[in-house]
Amino acid sequence: VKPLVSRLAGGNAIWDLCISHTRDEIAIACDDGSAMIYKYEGEDELYLSRSLRTFQEKALSVAYDNNPQNKNILYVGYEKGAIRKFDLSSGNVLLTMNLNTKELVWKLLSIKNDDVIAVASSTGTISFFETKFGTLRSELKTHDADILCLETNENQSVIYATGLDSKIVTLEKVVGNTESGNRAAN
Repeated sequence: VKPLVSRLAGGNAIWDLCISHTRDEIAIACDDGSAMIYKYEGEDELYLSRSLRTFQEKALSVAYDNNPQNKNILYVGYEKGAIRKFDLSSGNVLLTMNLNTKELVWKLLSIKNDDVIAVASSTGTISFFETKFGTLRSELKTHDADILCLETNENQSVIYATGLDSKIVTLEKVVGNTESGNRAAN
């Protein structure tokens, strides 16, 4: 393994990154409140494509929309509980969703077939927002500490969550119900 490209992002510390579905962009969440989009071409060409609007709070998490029809949508989570939906073609904020308290939004996960964004927070709660109007569908208190990671299986029927409390929690979609079931793995 050898480094191919190294660039300074200019937004201070980088809290999170994700790769676009087309595999030619990287979005990063920065300490200065910005989200930046980097494009790469070939093996050694990485350049700043655009910087999205900066807010007066740290950007902690980023996720591209997982619906193929929404390939120009990026979600950004912030330190005071806001989740903003950006249109990458215009750079505009389309929607702002807010958690109930000023909690850290550590991780975002777009769920493809449901137009839902899962939000992992510093209160040990996973929140599920529908992404058209930003309505909170459900919240589940799954951890006793911050949740730092969310991931899903290939068909997105199961979500895995881990955090500072050393628990792995699996959430499975329950058909005909707006909430997910959960069980902790020890």
